[in-house]
Amino acid sequence: MLVRDRVLVSESEKEYTVFSLISSGTGQGDIYKVACGDEIFALKLFYEGESDLMRDQIQVLMKRGKACPAYVHPLDTLSVDGRLGYIMEYIPDSFLSGSALYNGVEQNGHMEELPFNVKISVLHSLSEALAILYNAGLALMDLKFDNFKINPMDWSIKILDTDTVVRSDDGRSIIEGTVGFMPPLTMKREEVPTKYNDSFALAVIIFMSLLGSHPLMGKMAEIPQDCDIESYLFAEDPVYIWHPTDDRNRPTDECQVTRSRLMKYPKEFLEAMEKTFVDGLYIKEKRTTPSRWCDLLKKVYDSSFCCRECGEEQFFCSNGANICDSCGSELVRPLIMLGEKSLPLFRGSEIAPCDLWESAQETPFVTVTATKYKGKVGLLVRGDTVKLSFSDGRKIEFTRGRVAPLFIGATYEYNNKKFIIQEG
Repeated sequence: MLVRDRVLVSESEKEYTVFSLISSGTGQGDIYKVACGDEIFALKLFYEGESDLMRDQIQVLMKRGKACPAYVHPLDTLSVDGRLGYIMEYIPDSFLSGSALYNGVEQNGHMEELPFNVKISVLHSLSEALAILYNAGLALMDLKFDNFKINPMDWSIKILDTDTVVRSDDGRSIIEGTVGFMPPLTMKREEVPTKYNDSFALAVIIFMSLLGSHPLMGKMAEIPQDCDIESYLFAEDPVYIWHPTDDRNRPTDECQVTRSRLMKYPKEFLEAMEKTFVDGLYIKEKRTTPSRWCDLLKKVYDSSFCCRECGEEQFFCSNGANICDSCGSELVRPLIMLGEKSLPLFRGSEIAPCDLWESAQETPFVTVTATKYKGKVGLLVRGDTVKLSFSDGRKIEFTRGRVAPLFIGATYEYNNKKFIIQEG
């Protein structure tokens, strides 16, 4: 282990001072926090057995250059006691693990699910970054929740472990992937990883983030005895839990909410999942590409709105239903805020003046949340007073910390600027 204040000299003759150990004992090496002058960086120091394997790979990545701002790219290299290391951008502790898309974030002692619009934004950014690699014939090879971080300030992402990026067709990858995020033939070592593995892993992440379960984990109780569960589910007998004709791996009863949530989504979204987990389970070229996911996630967002009673996400013209599958109330769709701009509302959405009017103010003044009225959606006031006006002339003022219920057709006012709630 490197000691604090040790000075390391890189191949470009820059001096980096060791601050602290960030992580150790996992993957290919240790990660340290280091400084060069006033700038903070991270150092990945490979284990001795990995150094020779990775040396040429890191040089290729540095010559190729950064694919896009989302990738944490090798910037400099050095050698420490015979071990190869490379310098990269430092990601602050304030960043969330990608697993927050699936597990949520801790707030006030319990886990809170990320807002739907935030999930879509992060997943779109991830798809966009992977599309750049895919279209260039490159692949990350080990995409999973742990390999990207989320900036909670603007929901941008940083993709880590990009030292695995190689040309998709040269067979040089030293990484096969992670169980649950790689296709069955790769897991059984019958097929080398390619860019199509990234497509598989991306679909797994999207499915788990939006639907709350793994697309191949169904009837756990019916797995044969003395069988390795992961091998059986992901390699030996993988079946999409919502396969259109094969019901052997349907989830248990307590997971049926996954089915109801899934069927709300637009038809194109459902088809994209089937392309990956049915048609593309063994035929890699049939998997939905990152570029296609970019288009689909935008369509999902554009067609979505929230139930005005409970705030659960719904989709315009998905299955023709007019009843919320979560609370049973009649759906009014879409629920849109109108100022000089318009936007759909989701539980957890933070709304700033710049979202509604021509304003430079980016600090949210309200957050969409549940109210005390049987969970009815409302606006939690975070800034100055919000006034609610009804057509009969009645007015109610809501000060900071109070929640103003949303009513169709009602007028709201913030700092002398008005907006209304109406059906689209």
